[in-house]
Amino acid sequence: MLTRLQTTLSALLYRRITLVLTLFVIVGGLLALWNIDRLSNHLILAQARQNTAIYAQAIQQARVLYGEIVNNARSAHGLQVTDLQIEQRRRSDKRALPLPIAFLLDLSERIDADESGAQIRIYSDEPFSERVGIRGVQTNFERQALAFLRQHPDQTYDAILQTPNGWEYHYAKAEVMQPSCIECHNSHPNSNRRDWQVGDVRGALKIVQPLDQVRHEVRQGLRETLAVFMGLGFLAIMGIGLVMNRVRHTARELERQIVERTAELQESKAKSERLLRNILPPAIADQLKDQNSYSKIASNFEQVTVLFADIVGFTPLSASIPPIQLVELLNQIFSEFDQLAEHYGLEKIKTIGDAYMVVGGVPMADQEHVVAIAEMALAMQAAIQNIHKPDGNPFEIRIGINSGPVVAGVIGLKKFSYDLWGDTVNVAARLEAASEPGRIHVTTAVYEYLKHDYELVSRGPIQIKGKGEMVTYWLQGRKHHIAGMGHDPRNTFELQIN
Repeated sequence: MLTRLQTTLSALLYRRITLVLTLFVIVGGLLALWNIDRLSNHLILAQARQNTAIYAQAIQQARVLYGEIVNNARSAHGLQVTDLQIEQRRRSDKRALPLPIAFLLDLSERIDADESGAQIRIYSDEPFSERVGIRGVQTNFERQALAFLRQHPDQTYDAILQTPNGWEYHYAKAEVMQPSCIECHNSHPNSNRRDWQVGDVRGALKIVQPLDQVRHEVRQGLRETLAVFMGLGFLAIMGIGLVMNRVRHTARELERQIVERTAELQESKAKSERLLRNILPPAIADQLKDQNSYSKIASNFEQVTVLFADIVGFTPLSASIPPIQLVELLNQIFSEFDQLAEHYGLEKIKTIGDAYMVVGGVPMADQEHVVAIAEMALAMQAAIQNIHKPDGNPFEIRIGINSGPVVAGVIGLKKFSYDLWGDTVNVAARLEAASEPGRIHVTTAVYEYLKHDYELVSRGPIQIKGKGEMVTYWLQGRKHHIAGMGHDPRNTFELQIN
C-alpha cells in the first residue's frame, strides 16, 4: 500500500514537472523570439547612429580643414574664392577656389553618385535663390527636423523610415550661422533675409543610411544565437532549478518581508514616540498613551514661574525683509532659546508670533524654578546680542516674569499642546508688554525669592492692565555664584552655539 502511494505521488510529481518544463520551453521560445526582434532593432539603430555620427563628424572636420586651406590660400596668394559649385563655375568660366559650402555641396553630390546608397543633403527653408545644391524643405522628416533643430540647435534629430528604397536611417544636424557667414548672408543679392545673427539655424545637414543590408546581417546572427538558447536539455535543467530556487526564494522573501515590516513598524513607533515627546512633556505624553481615549489632562500647580519674551521691533522688520529670511531669523533665535530651556530644565510652552513662553516647575515640581527662570532670562538677554538684524544691529528682547499658581494640561481632541491657564500667566504676559528693550521685568513675588542673590531695582508702582497698580522690579544680574549654577549662563550659551 505504501509503495503504491509512493509510486502515485512520484508519477504525479513527474507529470507536473514535465508540464512545467513544457511551459518553460514554450515561454522561453516566445521570449527569445521577442528578444531577438527587440535586440535586432536596437542593434541596427545603434549601429546606424554610430556610423552616421562618424560620417557627420568626418564631413564637418573636412569642411573645417578645407576652410582653413582656403583662408590660407587667399591670404598667402591672393586667390579669389566663390560660393559656386563645380558645374556653376564651369558654366561661368569662373576660376576661383570654392567656399566651404560649395565644397561641401560638391562632396555631397559625389557621395550621392556612388553605389553605397548613402546620401548627404544640405537643405534650408530659406536657401539662396540661385544656389543649386541647397534646396528647400521637401519631406515631412526634413520639416520636423528643422523645426526641432531650431529649438535645440546643439542636438541631432533622427528616425528610421521605410521608403521606396527600403528601410533607411535619416539623421539631421543643424547648420548654424557662424560669424564669418553673417556679412555674406545679410548682403548677398540672392539671400532671402537681411537680419541673420550668429547662432541662427540657417538649415540642416541630412545624412541617409540604408539599413536593409545591416538588418539582414544582424538578424542572421541573432537567429543563430536563438538556436543555442533553445536547447531542451538546458531549459529542463533550468526549469527544475528555477522551481526549487523559487520555493526557497519565496520562503526567504517572506522572512525578509516580515523582518522589514517589523523593523518599519518599530521605527514608525519610535518616530511617533519622539514626535509626541517633542510636542508634549514626557510625563504628559506617557499619560496620553496610557489613556483609552483622548480626554482632557489638567493639574493644579501651587507655585510655578512663567516667563514671556518678545522680540523688539519684529513687526516693522517683518514688513521690510522677505518672509523666508524672516522665518530663518526667527528659527535661529527660538532654536537657541530652546537650547537654553533644555539646559536649565525648563518646559517650553509655545511661541506666538515673535513671543516665546517658557515655565519652570511643571509638569514636575521643582523648588528652584524661580532661579532657573532667572538664569534663563539673563542668558536669553546675552544670547540675543549675538544675533543681528539685516542692518547689522543686534536684536533686543523684552522679558516679563511672574510666579504663582497655574492650571496646566492638554485639552481638545486634535493638535495637542501643553498649555497653562491662570492669573499668573496673564500677569507675566502683561509684565512683558510693559517691559523695556533689553530689560527683565519681574513681580514682587519673584523679587522676594531672588532679592538675596540677584541685583533687582525697583521700578515703582505701574498700572498693569486688569490688575491695577502694581510694584514691579528690574532684574539686572546676580550678586554672586549660586550653588548648582557654578558658571555664567552667558558663557554656557556661547559654548553651545559655537
